[in-house]
Amino acid sequence: MVTFSFYSLFITSQSLATEIVWVTDAPQNNVTAKNKVLDIDTSTFNLLAAHLNSQYFFKKLHVPVKRGFTLIKHQENVCIGNKLTTKERNEFSYSTQIPQTVFPGLRLYINKNSPYFQKVRQLVTQQKTVSIYDIINTVAGIKFGIVGGRSYGVEIDSLINSPENAHFFWKRHASKANRGIVNMIEKARFDISIEYPNVFGFYSEEDNTVIESFPLKEAPNYMLGNILCSKSKIGAKMVKAFNAVIKTTSKTREYFDAHMKWFDSSSQEDAARYYNKIYKTSFTLKKSMVN
Repeated sequence: MVTFSFYSLFITSQSLATEIVWVTDAPQNNVTAKNKVLDIDTSTFNLLAAHLNSQYFFKKLHVPVKRGFTLIKHQENVCIGNKLTTKERNEFSYSTQIPQTVFPGLRLYINKNSPYFQKVRQLVTQQKTVSIYDIINTVAGIKFGIVGGRSYGVEIDSLINSPENAHFFWKRHASKANRGIVNMIEKARFDISIEYPNVFGFYSEEDNTVIESFPLKEAPNYMLGNILCSKSKIGAKMVKAFNAVIKTTSKTREYFDAHMKWFDSSSQEDAARYYNKIYKTSFTLKKSMVN
């Protein structure tokens, strides 16, 4: 009889919890048999969810970014993580004021076998940066491969979405789009890609010598991935709850490590510096991470 009462209490408490649909474009198979999450979106979310009030019940949904934003627009209980905040997105969603993730800035990746490789290299400035604007205004016929439905920041988005530039950009909307773009540029299916160093490094082949990268003039030194929720009473409540839990959880070594494990050795020092700057912490890299 005691067992039945305890079970009934459990069922009742779960039924009273508010269901939140957590949308992610991370591939579902990015979790190993040992349950070690490989993507930063899921690993940081799991840490945040563990510290949230039990009144919330999360249902994970793995879909492409474009589909995720459609759900946010039409349902009152949807949240999506690790996304840039833009003016357009603010029209249909609420955003956390404290970011879920912090990233070193975007870089331009080009296949050395591209017929436009030397022309692009000539556009690299003394500061070792290259401009997308200069490329599309100087190198006719070049093709960028990018992820459809994703924001690359205000300045780069304006170049991508400008009608006169449409023929320069090929957009991939499919599931696992990031992986597909990286694999396709390695095979010289198109000339250039725009990506974060950690994402490109994660999906690219080891010791890849056919790809060269440059910092982008139009990209800031670091980017912030926020949590966006439906523009509803439930969404506003969730954003407030996420702000509170990020504020405390970001001060833990566990949350810092969840970030650093996602970056390769070439970008970890920058990642740690930007993390400490945004979250007002003073973590240092473990020796095992930098070796």
